[in-house]
Amino acid sequence: MGCNCGGRRRGPAKAKRGKVVTSESRAAAITRRAGIGAAPKPAPKPQKPVKRPPPPGRTSARVAPYTVIRGDTMAEIARRFGMTAKELVKFDGGTGIPNIARLRSKNAHIIHPGEVILVPRKGA
Repeated sequence: MGCNCGGRRRGPAKAKRGKVVTSESRAAAITRRAGIGAAPKPAPKPQKPVKRPPPPGRTSARVAPYTVIRGDTMAEIARRFGMTAKELVKFDGGTGIPNIARLRSKNAHIIHPGEVILVPRKGA
């Protein structure tokens, strides 16, 4: 005749506090208690310190900060200062931090109003 569950199918067995117990978690618990299983995870690698751009106003005489406004593109900004977009993205003004690192998105195709990049001064 079968089970005495009244024709209803039972779901997975439930653990305390409403957590669903699966055969995988049982197996993992058994191997963990027995000291068998995967090797311990390696320690995380130390992260590189983030280079911060110098505050506006502390740039050399040949470099000026430029604040991106709505509708700007890297190509348009570069054209205004007599360079290509690729040159502008790599331009660091002697600080060692290229403009690509100054962008929130770290993507030259995505620039946001208010971001500050370095450009060569006109006539320099």
